[in-house]
Amino acid sequence: MPEERGAIRRLEHIPLVREPDIEPEHRRRRYFSRVPARDRRLHGSELEKGYDETVDQLLQERQISGIAPERLLVIEFQTFDSGVRDNLEDRFQLVVVDEGTTDDGRSRLLVQFADIQSLQRFRQEVQRYQAESEVRSDILTQSQRRELFDRIESARALSPEERTGPRLKARGWPQTSTFYLDVDIWHPGNVQHAPEVQQSIRQFCGRFGGRVTDETRTETLLLAKIQANQQLGGELLKVDLVARVELPPEIREASLRVLRDDLGTVSITRPTGEEGRVCILDSGVVAGHPLLQGWVEEERDFDTGEGTEVDLHGHGTQVAGLVVYGDIAECLESGVFDPQVVICSAKVLRRDRQQVAGGLPPDAVFPEEHRIEKTTEDAIRDFHARRGCRVFNLSLGSSDIYYGTRQFAWAEKLDQLVRELDIVIVVSAGNRPDPPIPLAGPGREDFQKALIQQMMAPEQRLCNPATAALVLTVGAIARSDRCRAPDAIPAAPENAPSPFSRVGFGYQISATKRSVKPDCVAHGGNYALQTLGGADKRWVKEDVYLGEPTIALPSGGRFLCAPSGTSFASPHIANIAARAEVALRGIVPVPSANLIRAIVGATTVRPTYPINWIEDEETEGESKLRIVRVRSLQRGLGFGLV
Repeated sequence: MPEERGAIRRLEHIPLVREPDIEPEHRRRRYFSRVPARDRRLHGSELEKGYDETVDQLLQERQISGIAPERLLVIEFQTFDSGVRDNLEDRFQLVVVDEGTTDDGRSRLLVQFADIQSLQRFRQEVQRYQAESEVRSDILTQSQRRELFDRIESARALSPEERTGPRLKARGWPQTSTFYLDVDIWHPGNVQHAPEVQQSIRQFCGRFGGRVTDETRTETLLLAKIQANQQLGGELLKVDLVARVELPPEIREASLRVLRDDLGTVSITRPTGEEGRVCILDSGVVAGHPLLQGWVEEERDFDTGEGTEVDLHGHGTQVAGLVVYGDIAECLESGVFDPQVVICSAKVLRRDRQQVAGGLPPDAVFPEEHRIEKTTEDAIRDFHARRGCRVFNLSLGSSDIYYGTRQFAWAEKLDQLVRELDIVIVVSAGNRPDPPIPLAGPGREDFQKALIQQMMAPEQRLCNPATAALVLTVGAIARSDRCRAPDAIPAAPENAPSPFSRVGFGYQISATKRSVKPDCVAHGGNYALQTLGGADKRWVKEDVYLGEPTIALPSGGRFLCAPSGTSFASPHIANIAARAEVALRGIVPVPSANLIRAIVGATTVRPTYPINWIEDEETEGESKLRIVRVRSLQRGLGFGLV
């Protein structure tokens, strides 16, 4: 029945939360910020001097490095107005490759000049500004010239320290003769010039005893994996074309937990051909697992070096169980294992060889000779083209934390693939593996309230690639708050955010424009706090009652485990996305990725966490946006789509 005009309809099942207001004084205004009164002759002279010194420095570095100076020099401008960018791009045809804010609130623009001629044209306009010339050039009038250069404070080249990635800063150069580096290079702005830049970098590496072992591109960066030495690494930090030099990321995920009871005799059905399909990018799967037999459509090893597509680590198999069944805890409780989703396995991780050689439980890592972005792209494109996969699960992430700077290259690559291929990519929010133990009162509630405040710290923000704007980013909530250890306190109440789960906001375009992440949450385990000897406190991370039940590598007749991590929250959502696609086929032959994501969002509910624990006066709006959002509701997928 249609509603009457002007009627207000209450939608209790869709709680809407408004993003907290950002104080007006923090908003950047375009062309209205306060600019110092200028003595244009003096200011123009200082600009010209700084500009010339910067260009001379860059050209000298180019001469030393052997990289051709004729094109693509990158200079940073500090300005009093972010609107300067429009003039640089529209009138000078320059490319702003990065934008940010200085500590004192000024805008910083990293500008790429296409060639020597564009450098000269810009310098001529600075000279006209200094001379108060009334001549109208083919670029600027006198008033436009004043408006632009009044707002530019300085020009400079980036220092090697500013090109150094956070892991490299923290750890320094590896103490081996050669090692691998992830090197991000500014994209020249068009596909014709990109191969020239890549070839220059290859030749540059060769002169210093290194080599490029892998490379790919995003819309703003050329990404290279380089086998280097300390001399080459130091020289790369001086090259203006280089955006960042970094040690390869470490993949952090939950290790195997205590195995649960024996699986026993379980009979599962075979696929009918009408099920949804998910491609899992991980450490592979064990297709012969009793709960996966017949549900693994294809396996492929993407040059991990292990020589087999079979999962030798266990992480990929754990993820696969949750993708196929959606909720294994529910299966265990009901005694019915009803598989719902067919999977394809793209093996992109391998066991850490050094840990294996040392007899340690190995982490799952990317092959060091390849870029993560390239391997990910190859796997997604392959299974999309050959198997028609439209839903992909990435329970992967590096230790890079997003602090509001430029977007991660890996995240940018995922967004590019989502747009181009019209696919759904589900990504875990990432884990903080060793969160600090907060100072709090002696009671459970005091501890848990202190923990939620701690989760809002910058150190617990999303990591790479969970900041991707177009993926479904999934955080973790606790299924259980009952510990096996009698003297331990669960970190999170039931259905509340897991203490290790990373939080938003996501990618931040500016101080007032930021994306809300994670998109949703699902069960992913819990930690507990234990006091030893009445004094020392430690996290209990492997409590079998607190983990998220799933399948494991077959071992000693046991097939189940209960790990904790956002790695085991995202496959819940991948399962739902695949089932949503199947349900939507009854309405549209090929549902778009946007429609699938919308249905996933429409079938969510608010977690039943303790209201007084997370929604106090200090965290009401902020925490719901940054930490919890909504929980995906498996049963309610509606298959009300009729």
